[in-house]
Amino acid sequence: MQKFGDEYVALTELSKAISFDPKDLSTLGDYGFKDKLNMVFSTAHPHFDFEKKKIYNVGIKTSFSSTYIIYEINPINKTRKVLTKINCISPSYTHSFAMTQDYIVFAEYSMKINPFELLITTKPISHTIYFEESRPVKFHIIDKNTGKITKVFETEPTFAFHHVNAYQKGEEIILDAITSKNKNIFQDLTFENIYNPDSFRNKIKTSLERFRLSLSTGKVENEILFKDIFEFPNLNYLQNNSKDYRFSYGTSFKDSNNCFFWDSLIKVDLKPLNSLKWDQEDCYVNEPFFVTNPESESEDDGIILSLILDAHQKKSFLLFLDALTFEEIARVYVPHIIPYSLHGQFFR
Repeated sequence: MQKFGDEYVALTELSKAISFDPKDLSTLGDYGFKDKLNMVFSTAHPHFDFEKKKIYNVGIKTSFSSTYIIYEINPINKTRKVLTKINCISPSYTHSFAMTQDYIVFAEYSMKINPFELLITTKPISHTIYFEESRPVKFHIIDKNTGKITKVFETEPTFAFHHVNAYQKGEEIILDAITSKNKNIFQDLTFENIYNPDSFRNKIKTSLERFRLSLSTGKVENEILFKDIFEFPNLNYLQNNSKDYRFSYGTSFKDSNNCFFWDSLIKVDLKPLNSLKWDQEDCYVNEPFFVTNPESESEDDGIILSLILDAHQKKSFLLFLDALTFEEIARVYVPHIIPYSLHGQFFR
């Protein structure tokens, strides 16, 4: 879910946006972009630049030769403007991207979509995506003002669904992402495996990894900042997205050696490195959302919201945590189970 101007929209990884009523979640129909921009995929993680008051996103047009499209959205007239296009043969599976004050940081990871297979077979999209050991990661640095590709960095093959944050520090761009150690994740994410805990167990292996991209030398340095399993990262977006930050929140496991499905929430402090967790027996967590205290005096002054499945009671509840202490403030049960979901949003 996102908010484009005054309208609330639901997004998937396809390029279509669907408007909905926030009061009752009824579907209102196609958001209705006024331009003729043609693409198949687009991320469900657009970024909002609070200073420029612009929305940015990345799309992919697939064919026998494919194109990445980096574009901005003007919600006032519902038009998309292309910043730049990057041609490729086999596009990278692109779930998210990063943004700094001056740049779009588009990571072309080593997980590739086979466009030929996608066009001519009846396989699900997930089974046309493969990790290519020989394909290095390419970080494309795109100037938000001009659309010019300022620099392209290359580093060892890896993959990430989600970026935590990115920011500029002198002549460096700092990019933090949740990188995956499972190169067969798309083949593993099947109902057959998920319904079989012994088969699916330990398939999710992710870490918080930092990439330092030097604009002056063109070199890339990387390090694992946090080794415990960590996914669905969130932060104080209003205050710290595209800026230096300290705290991130996500999902994790009580026992990283016996992981099956997300069963704990985690707060990661990078300065100094430590973490806090919330978990409860027979409870499975959804992605956490940080809600800033309107009178905030610190980066982690706010509330964490997460939808929890209580398997013992066969009900779901909305959990409220103090983002500072990570202690429970309250919970609100509903009289039924809410199916597991990804990427909701909080709107005031």
